[in-house]
Amino acid sequence: MAVIPEQTLLSGYKIPCVGLGTWESKPGDFRAAVKTAIGLGYRHFDCALAYGNEKEIGEAFKEITDEGTVKREELFITTKLWNTYHSKARVLEGCKESLTNFGLDYIDLYIIHWPFATRENDGLYPLTPDGKTDVVDIDFIETWTAMQDLVDEGMCRSIGVSNFNSKQIQRILDLGLKHPLSCNQIEISPYNSNGNLLQFCQSKGIVVVAYCPLGSAERPWAKPDDPKLLEEPEIAKIATRYSKSPGQVVLRWGVQRGYIVIPKSVSAARMTQNIELFDFELNDDEMKFIHGMNRNARCCLWAEYDPFSIPEQTLLSGYKIPCVGLGTAKSKPGEVGAAVKTAIGLGYRHFDCALAYGNEKEIGEAIKEVTGNGTVKREDLFITTKLWNTYHSKARVLEGCKESLTNLGLDYIDLYIIHWPIALRENVALFPKTPDGKADVVDIDFIETWTAMQDLVDQAMCRSIGVSNFNSKQIQRILDLGLKHPLSCNQIEISPYHSNERLLQFCKSKGIVVVAYSPLGSGDRPFVKPEDPVLLEEPEIVKIAAQYNKSPAQILLRWGVQRGFTVIPKSVSAARMNQNFQLFDFELNDDEMKVIHGMNRNARCRTWTNQSSTHSPYYPFHEEF
Repeated sequence: MAVIPEQTLLSGYKIPCVGLGTWESKPGDFRAAVKTAIGLGYRHFDCALAYGNEKEIGEAFKEITDEGTVKREELFITTKLWNTYHSKARVLEGCKESLTNFGLDYIDLYIIHWPFATRENDGLYPLTPDGKTDVVDIDFIETWTAMQDLVDEGMCRSIGVSNFNSKQIQRILDLGLKHPLSCNQIEISPYNSNGNLLQFCQSKGIVVVAYCPLGSAERPWAKPDDPKLLEEPEIAKIATRYSKSPGQVVLRWGVQRGYIVIPKSVSAARMTQNIELFDFELNDDEMKFIHGMNRNARCCLWAEYDPFSIPEQTLLSGYKIPCVGLGTAKSKPGEVGAAVKTAIGLGYRHFDCALAYGNEKEIGEAIKEVTGNGTVKREDLFITTKLWNTYHSKARVLEGCKESLTNLGLDYIDLYIIHWPIALRENVALFPKTPDGKADVVDIDFIETWTAMQDLVDQAMCRSIGVSNFNSKQIQRILDLGLKHPLSCNQIEISPYHSNERLLQFCKSKGIVVVAYSPLGSGDRPFVKPEDPVLLEEPEIVKIAAQYNKSPAQILLRWGVQRGFTVIPKSVSAARMNQNFQLFDFELNDDEMKVIHGMNRNARCRTWTNQSSTHSPYYPFHEEF
């Protein structure tokens, strides 16, 4: 088991020089990761209320301390006071909340996450009506004064700050402190060496803890063309010289500069590498060379939208898809364009469209406006659209994609998917009918369609491709081809009334990201019957919502993202869009997940029987999953 050196804080307590960061973790990841890390020798864990995983990490601490693997006093736990807890009374509440989440009697190091305050008592990420962060004028001096009281009450042993600049720190120091400012946690990597602030803190005896020490290539807002620190040729060359990984070289550069590093990982192999830093030393030339990579390029700037709020999944194509998007089906003409612009102001970047929805042009005009005025860049958006059933022949696939690109005014589509496995008669209308009123299906095998879809990637018309409403056997037929470009996504209906568990698990087993439409039960579907149950009015859902001070819709969407799929709720209301986005500041427990899962009725909203298409040889719902 590795032995990790320590630094001494101004409070007199010692902090290990390497810790495990816990930002950007998926629900369920870190309970096991913490236990693995402790077995490897980690004792320092960096957490935050805003990360939404304190309870999960606390459960891991309880398990390992109860079984005697480690004693509480051997652990060093850092967590952070969030921006909505900056007033004097709320500082106490925030600390108590974190202690309760962890199940601990004290926190080793409690730090103010950011120097600015946001509106209290309205979620972790309150926004103004125009979609900006709702900041309030609470001086961090008030916050710091209340932090010192926590030490007096034995709730934390050491206190500090995060993301504070030198002038802000000096303001605190000039107070004359009852308890020392022990730490400043800031972003440092070779791309953002932060030398002046590091030296300032060290001159005051303040220990610096560096987040994003490896450049945070997995950050949700990373662009595909951003440089990747761990792929820098010179880093790789130095790593080879020492028989180390590039990550170990970058972390060693950090500890030799005298700061603490908190790399995040849930992989046992990488966690092992990240603490094996003390059996080699970089020479002066190597240190200077790495220092010369500085670009003053921060990963975490705090944009006007919440940078932590929307996690992403990685498609098999390598591109990332936000876990919440805005659905655009059933929107009335004139509504969806305004909704898209509002959504972008709220922080949405993922928009789900389709040729068959008839609103691609309106959405494209909105995208042109917001990219033209600098609100957002095209590369920051993730646009999905769908190939319709009348475009399934090889030649028509190309035509369909070109039509969508023209409608949207785009050069490429982020994710292009086959809307249904069923083909309809071409060159007539979107919904051709036979004389007897049935859908005019034709026998075009979706394998022909898929083959043509792959050509679109070759032509850079789309970056990723997938399917929608395909069953497991249909997907397997495609996979059995041996693919030039991966099947990245299956968009299917999932809600508590139709959990679609077997198909979800099948897709996940193949690495296929599942995107769920109708995640709220589609209560406004045109063919709903008066006696149909209303998912959002289920008493148990309403009860759980009240417990978390959330809406029923937020509970259903949270249930979805905790099951590991992407959700695309549709709305044109700014208030509901905002709610649908705020899913990552709470977590449903196992019992609540089971209760909601137990509502399954295998009741689809979308069967396409109303279009009389069940006679197609490719109708997907004859199969069980």
